[in-house]
Amino acid sequence: MIHIAIVEDEAVERDRIKEYAQRFAQERQLPVQIRTFSDGVGIVSPYEAVYDVIFLDIQMKILDGLKTAEAIRAKDEEVILVFITNMVQYALKGYAVNASNFILKPVTYFAFVQEMRQILKKLAQKKSRSVPLKVEDGMIRLALHDLYYAEMTNRKVLLHTRGGAYTVTGTLLKLEELLDDDRFFRCHSGFLVNMQYLHKIQGTSVLLNPGNVEVPLSRHKKKELETRLIQYLQEQL
Repeated sequence: MIHIAIVEDEAVERDRIKEYAQRFAQERQLPVQIRTFSDGVGIVSPYEAVYDVIFLDIQMKILDGLKTAEAIRAKDEEVILVFITNMVQYALKGYAVNASNFILKPVTYFAFVQEMRQILKKLAQKKSRSVPLKVEDGMIRLALHDLYYAEMTNRKVLLHTRGGAYTVTGTLLKLEELLDDDRFFRCHSGFLVNMQYLHKIQGTSVLLNPGNVEVPLSRHKKKELETRLIQYLQEQL
């Protein structure tokens, strides 16, 4: 499923791009979910990090595209942003918020298809590298390389990430199934670690960098961890 958002204050252009997205998906038999917004305020209040790509008009009356993009980037570094504009000089400012590209108005189906082809390539490269998660104060899209470790606490899962700590409901088993990535290892009944940050195995604990964080290691898991770590490191060569 590809989740697409279209943020455009001109109804004609908004409907056109939505029709293009539906047509593109139908021609290629791709499952898509499309949401449309008539202004930046609609998508950022509150923003949910569930989209794969956002087509974003730059010139909007209430909250323009650049400010909207800044608000989105504060919560979602992974989503692909494509600006829609009739002035190239505005689009160039989009690179400050890591925009993928821009499409000139009026948008043609040919231009849309060309852009979507590039987007599909990027999504394929990003597959399994990030997951949407429901946290206590909304939704985030978590890049897997940003997750240091997770621990079970008070019947909830606490995620320790590059961007801070987040609490999600559920179990570590469900989190493992969602992540579905060989870099993660259940070193203890209450802890899941990202082996790319594993610095040292010592007795009944492991040290993770950054910060030399000490995480408990079950004795019966030590041999398996050593084997898995060697496999993981070999795959990175």
